Amino acid sequence: MHNTTTGADNVDALMEVVKKYMLPLDTLVCLATDDAFTMTGITKGVAARLKETCKQHGNNNLEHFHCIIHPQVLCSKVLNIGHVLKIVTKIVNYILTHRLNHRQFTSFLEDIESEFTNLP
Repeated sequence: MHNTTTGADNVDALMEVVKKYMLPLDTLVCLATDDAFTMTGITKGVAARLKETCKQHGNNNLEHFHCIIHPQVLCSKVLNIGHVLKIVTKIVNYILTHRLNHRQFTSFLEDIESEFTNLP
């Protein structure tokens, strides 16, 4: 790869691998990427360029999905679980100790047809 990471650069590198291993583009069904604009750009992103390349090879079925693992890993490195649990505990206690809030919360859960109808 070059010193840049544009959609074109990434697709070029990907196509080199496809050619090297003689992978048929007409059987490619899915592409999972992170949320970076280089990957998701509507016209110049990797997904858009790869879809166009696949269409040229007779494949109109390529689906593009955003992988949720990368953001979760970043989140886990930034957030302290103890801090999160402390905030969640405060919220739950607030809802449970104020009757009106508790009734409204229970009603909200029923309205959205939640699997859960109350707090533990």
